[in-house]
Amino acid sequence: MKKGLVYYKDKLAGEITETDDGDFIFLYSKSYLEDMAALPLSYSLPLQREAFSSQYINGFFDGLLPEGWILGLASTYWKYHPIRDRFNLLLKTCQDPIGAVSIVQSSTEELREEPSPDIYKERKITNPGKCLYCYEKLENGEFHEKCSTQFFKSNNPPSIYLNREILNELSLLNIKNGNTIPGVQNKISLSLQKNGKSERLTLAHLSGNYILKPKGKIPHIPENEDLILKLARSYGMSTAESTLVFLESNELALLIKRFDREDDGSKIHMEDFCQILDQITERKYIGSYQKVAKTLRKYCAENAPADQLLRLFELIVFSFIVGNSDLHLKNISVLLNEKASLSPAFDLLSFEIYQEDFKEHDNEQMALSINGKKNKLNREDFDKLANIFEIKEKVRNYIYKKFESKVSLWDELISKSFLPENKKEKLKSLIRERMSLFIGP
Repeated sequence: MKKGLVYYKDKLAGEITETDDGDFIFLYSKSYLEDMAALPLSYSLPLQREAFSSQYINGFFDGLLPEGWILGLASTYWKYHPIRDRFNLLLKTCQDPIGAVSIVQSSTEELREEPSPDIYKERKITNPGKCLYCYEKLENGEFHEKCSTQFFKSNNPPSIYLNREILNELSLLNIKNGNTIPGVQNKISLSLQKNGKSERLTLAHLSGNYILKPKGKIPHIPENEDLILKLARSYGMSTAESTLVFLESNELALLIKRFDREDDGSKIHMEDFCQILDQITERKYIGSYQKVAKTLRKYCAENAPADQLLRLFELIVFSFIVGNSDLHLKNISVLLNEKASLSPAFDLLSFEIYQEDFKEHDNEQMALSINGKKNKLNREDFDKLANIFEIKEKVRNYIYKKFESKVSLWDELISKSFLPENKKEKLKSLIRERMSLFIGP
């Protein structure tokens, strides 16, 4: 029998167990249930004295595990199979995941803080000719002072001495410390930490306030995601704050401010819709936006659910327009402070512009179904979706026209971005093609 202690922030919330028969049990602690301020860990785990028992790990806990590159590193380091040994990996890697819940082995050896690799070396400043944050012209350096102040809260931006070797070391160090982040993309948690008179981004022992995403298998992913996030913000959507940064190798990486952490490192609870719907991560593409909306309406019943559904509809339409075909259940989340609300948008990329590069891709336009389909979508499908969301026709049409009004601005942002020229043109063409379905050519 294996056990893990489950904490909500600094409070012991309960215990999760894998029995000798292979069943999984979660039980809230008596002290947590007696706390009048206690919140359920998940929509799928309401407060109750009875134990939750099943033959698989509850979707909430499964959703805390990393995916992709980090999961591969963790599986190799701990010598656990990524599918068969998920409970063991949960105990080893989820002492500081996304959100406010953490898991510690009940019979654990005390974690040792491993020494960080040397990342305080000087890095030669690159002169890309434009600001990494706003894309506007820049004669010297990498950031305008005002842009550095806006993102880093300092007019002296940090110089990041990281290369592939050090990134692997830091990632392994995160794994050893049980500090991993869900998601397929390469990513590690960092914090802004002063080093003498200068500032550097360095590994935080747990609770980093930034996420760094270096390039992955698909080319120009950092440039792509930063641009798509900027397009969303220019429309007026709430998104994760981001900027591009250079690594020691002169490769661009994406730096994102974590919205599940306060400036002082305090945790904000968060769960994605795989967790909310009690679906394991491998089922993240199974479902519909209608089901997400139905659940969101219940979840946010005390916090203007109509506004939350409007934000979700805008996110879905935006994703279709820019070719973000990966808006699956784990890429839609809810933040839980005093009330539940849809989180800022994150992991926004245009995958459609890579169709010719990866022809084995399924070429579906959306990750979840709309009116029973993921492809060959048209305005009628989105109109029906708006009706299901109880969005009035006048409001729905206003949203379409607002998106259309941003196309010229988007053209400018795309032209100024760090994407290669051929991808810029593909993205512009895709946006105009998709937009014509809503407004007409």
